[in-house]
Amino acid sequence: DVCSSDLLAPSREVFIKTAPAVVSTGAKVYQQTHTLTAPSTSITPTSGAASAVDGDLLKVTLIQDGTGGRVVTWHASFDDLEMVELRKLANKRSWILFRKEGTKWNAESWRTDLPAA
Repeated sequence: DVCSSDLLAPSREVFIKTAPAVVSTGAKVYQQTHTLTAPSTSITPTSGAASAVDGDLLKVTLIQDGTGGRVVTWHASFDDLEMVELRKLANKRSWILFRKEGTKWNAESWRTDLPAA
């Protein structure tokens, strides 16, 4: 679940492109986690998110392995990623929160350089 303490925890930098996500009544929150162990990993919305409707949220968590430097290639349905700057430090975690709009998942907020665990 996406919770306000995770989005706005003090002492950690939070990047918010638009207003913080508000889940409207009936909206669903989907989550997927990827541990990056290959030089490049392709990220595609999970099958559960295929039934998402406008306003639903998808939180994608990326965990760099002990090597770090792993690169992500995003599926064409992910959008508004030009401002998202994910660092590639070993044993660090990042997340991106997307909101479903039409056929796209638009990036709304993200955090990076969190402990992997």
